[in-house]
Order: sequence, then C-alpha cells, then structure tokens
Amino acid sequence: METPAVVAQRYASGAQRSVPALELTSPADGTVADQPQVTVRGTTDATKVYIGVGGNVQAVTPQDGAFEATVPLALGGNKITVVAQADDGGTNMRQVTVVSFGTRVGGFTDPSGDDNGPGTYVYPTNPVYQPGIFDLTGLDVYVDGDDVLFVATIRGEVTNQFGGQGISHQRFNVYLGSGTGDTVPALPGTNMDTASPWTQAVVGDGRFDTAGVYTPDGRRTAAGHILAVPETHHIAVVVPSSALAGIDLASAHYGIAMFGNAE
Repeated sequence: METPAVVAQRYASGAQRSVPALELTSPADGTVADQPQVTVRGTTDATKVYIGVGGNVQAVTPQDGAFEATVPLALGGNKITVVAQADDGGTNMRQVTVVSFGTRVGGFTDPSGDDNGPGTYVYPTNPVYQPGIFDLTGLDVYVDGDDVLFVATIRGEVTNQFGGQGISHQRFNVYLGSGTGDTVPALPGTNMDTASPWTQAVVGDGRFDTAGVYTPDGRRTAAGHILAVPETHHIAVVVPSSALAGIDLASAHYGIAMFGNAE
C-alpha cells in the first residue's frame, strides 16, 4: 500500500497516467484447482506485472506482450491479484478467486431448485434466510495430506450472520456405505432413514461444535472443522483421514442430507 506522501507526490500535479491493457487468460474466476499451485497467464502492453496471492507478491516481466507465473495456493479460497504497471506508473488490475481442496476422489451433482423437501417445505420468513442457501448442487470429496474434505456446493450465498465457523445456516450430514441393503435410520435426531446401511457419517456444522465423524449410534469419533469459500458457494467440512480407516473413498457410496442449523 502506498503511503500518503507517495500518493500526494503521485497525484498532486493533476497529471493523468496511462492505464495499461491487461487481460487474464487463466485461471478463470472460481476455478477449483487440482494441485496446490496454479499458473497465471495473461497479456498486457505494460512493462511490469505483479502477481499477489496469500501475502506473497512476485514481479514478472512480460515477453512479447504475454506473461506467465506459477503461484502457490493455500487450502480453501485464494484471491489472486494481478497488477500491470506502465512506464509512467499507471496501473491496471484484475482479480480472480481460485479454490484448492486437494485431490478429488469422488462426488456427484444434484439438481438445482429442489430445496423444498418432500415438496411442501418453505424457507423461514426472516430475511437472513436467502433463497437457495439450502439448495445443494453438488458434493465432492477431496484428500489433502492427512485430511479428507467433504465439500458441499449450494445454489445460494454462503453467509454467516450468526457468527458460526464459516457458516450459520446449514448443517449437512454425509453418509458413507456400500450402497447395498435395506433402509436404516440416519443419525439420531434427524427423523429420516438412509436408502441403505452406512458405517460412518460426516457432519458439517459451524455453530454448535458438532462437526466431525460419527458412528450409527451417534457417537463422535473425531472432530472436524468448517472451511467456507463464499465466492464459489462452497462449504467444506475437514476431518482426519484416520477417522475413516477401512473406507475406500474412491469406491464408497455417498449420501448427503441438508438441514437448517437452528436452535
């Protein structure tokens, strides 16, 4: 950030500086990366480009009007800022959000617009319950080192008006099993059955400190935490892979139930 003295010197004369051309060709905004780094590419007529992410900034000298640099990604959402600087000090800027969750091992999509339960459920009338916040559009499972991330995508905005860990409104349960057999009760207190038996459930909860891995009798065997990326409508619950020992995440069957998280 420029100091007041630098800003005063820069603009006191009233002279206008040029705005260099700047276009980003990759990555696209909202990209979910499959590696802990991403290559930033673009074009400009500026003589210098600065690329910043996570507090780290690197300078790049364009070649024949093009630039390219690989930047590291932290787990979750990463705001990448690209600034082109002309010879006279004029600047232009672009920003994109890139998400990193690790290596994807499974998941599925879900239709949009079916957030009405059996067809009769409606949202609370309080305006904090915005349209689509309970509308699941996908579940993806990622492995990152010793952690497993169960990532729910919703149609609505990810908000946190009640001061939870990343989220205030949603609570989701992911059931893991073989996909064969008859219906069995879901977690205690959910008032529902799953289509087939399950061995473990992963709970995503940002308000009441109950995120983690559970057995069918309702016992929590490992705690988890929430990682939310509002820009891309992602809500992830992170649990230790050791708590899911014996489950092949690449071949397991997943079922997810979305609930409202309220008193």
